[in-house]
Amino acid sequence: MTTTHRIKAVRSYRQRLKSRALTGVAAMALALVLLLGNLTRPVDDQLYQLLLPSVAPVANPRIVLVTIDEHSLDELGPRPWSRRVLARLLDRLTGLDVRGVGLDVLLSDPALFDPEGDALLARAMRRNGRVVLPVHAEPGVASAPLIELLPIPEFASSAAALGHVDPGADADGVARTLYGQAGPGAPRWPAMAVALSRFDASRAQSPLPVLPATNGPDAREWVRADPRRIAFTDQGFRRLSFADVLNARAPAEALRGAWVLVGNDGAPQDLRVAVPMRGNAMIGTLEFQAQALNAVLAGATVEALPLPLQVVLTSLLMTLPLLLTGLPGLSRMRWTLLLAGIASLGAAWLLLYAHRWFPPASALLTLAVGAALLGLHQLRQLHSRTQTDPRTGLINASGFQHRMQVALREAAQHRHPVSLLMLQLDRARSRSGTDAMLHELGRRLSARARRPQDRVAHLGQGRFAILLPDTPAHAAAAIATTVHVDLGEHPAEDELGTVSIGLHTFDPGSGDDPSSLLEGAQDALLKARTSGGNTTVCHRREAAAPLAPATLTPGA
Repeated sequence: MTTTHRIKAVRSYRQRLKSRALTGVAAMALALVLLLGNLTRPVDDQLYQLLLPSVAPVANPRIVLVTIDEHSLDELGPRPWSRRVLARLLDRLTGLDVRGVGLDVLLSDPALFDPEGDALLARAMRRNGRVVLPVHAEPGVASAPLIELLPIPEFASSAAALGHVDPGADADGVARTLYGQAGPGAPRWPAMAVALSRFDASRAQSPLPVLPATNGPDAREWVRADPRRIAFTDQGFRRLSFADVLNARAPAEALRGAWVLVGNDGAPQDLRVAVPMRGNAMIGTLEFQAQALNAVLAGATVEALPLPLQVVLTSLLMTLPLLLTGLPGLSRMRWTLLLAGIASLGAAWLLLYAHRWFPPASALLTLAVGAALLGLHQLRQLHSRTQTDPRTGLINASGFQHRMQVALREAAQHRHPVSLLMLQLDRARSRSGTDAMLHELGRRLSARARRPQDRVAHLGQGRFAILLPDTPAHAAAAIATTVHVDLGEHPAEDELGTVSIGLHTFDPGSGDDPSSLLEGAQDALLKARTSGGNTTVCHRREAAAPLAPATLTPGA
């Protein structure tokens, strides 16, 4: 390899490297904008929902919902009931040695006319020792922060723990996430499901972390922390009527050693939330707490990968197709499709086996855009190759036919003339390096047809064409003359020899047939060659007559 070739190879490599780097930066920027702006969150949520059944645990048979249903209201009368009723229920559950009780009943006000009932309920909580009371976050007036509703101090001090019951729906209204801690100003309350799970003797207990506020410094603002996506199960939980449990009609074995959640079930005042199961089904908050507890006990909560790690993985997926392009056996398109598959399977693997969630939509969408643009580029290259002559780099006969038809339509529309020069090598002074000679002739012809709309084509067998839109006959004849001048300027050194040129102009105003453009130019070329070559003949409707002398010299 000569020094010149080495320099060209190095320049070509640097150019390709620069192009890949710019493409990688653009792809990375697009993917990170989509990721950090949460612009692909709806797509990620749909992908997560599709994979969710694969990680959902079975419904724990030891989770029991004791519901305040229509049967209970018919038997015990309309609410509010005396706190004595709740005290009797807790004593019944204590006698059955339940593992924990989530009493999802609003107890934020004292009973004004039955203070003894409050005292009885508080003592029942202390006897049980495993009661978790709810901390509600309810809206006040419109656009105001959520209001924290705590049990009265007598109940709060008697309960084993307080736990928030905020379902924390996402922006689309679907509750996918259990926030391990939440509270006003700082996330100081554990979720009720987390608090209840700590009564499981088989689970290693660790102190609840004290997490800083993440939503803002306003102490009135409800702050959520420690997000964990819930793996919802489509299996139902055991349900027992409040009245049946209270009056010992429910089977004792169903309650013994169970986690019991007590609350409303479908009552008008019961807040219902959409969850990612059965087409975003609506469930009550009591069942939501059961789903959360079931996922926590089974270790089936899903945590999102830390954002810095998401950024690193997304950036890596964007740059690998460009870094690996050129390795044997794999094109850039194949690498792009392969990495799209890796991103999808990797996200699924992390969810199924590590219970971690990597949202892949930003990477997949960027890879899809890159694959589409790359495919379009390759199609254009293929189309260009089918219309390009490989020896000269000019358009071939197929490309020429297309361009000529376009030029004729535009000429008829705008009433402008179109000229065509057909050229044929008469004889080359040397037969060595034929491809090089054709390439050189094409270069010289292109130098004389320099307007953007002009087209030079190699039609094969040493024949060329110059299509000159919006060009009258005399201007086309001048270009033909310059071609003769170029080839005759250094006759002793030039190996190209001479050319014969046939010229024809289609003028819409003269009544010409557009199909006569090619036929006329070919007829004129034939006459130019039979007249001895090295000349230009202009085709006319009456006759074909020579237009230029057989030999020309510069300045002639």
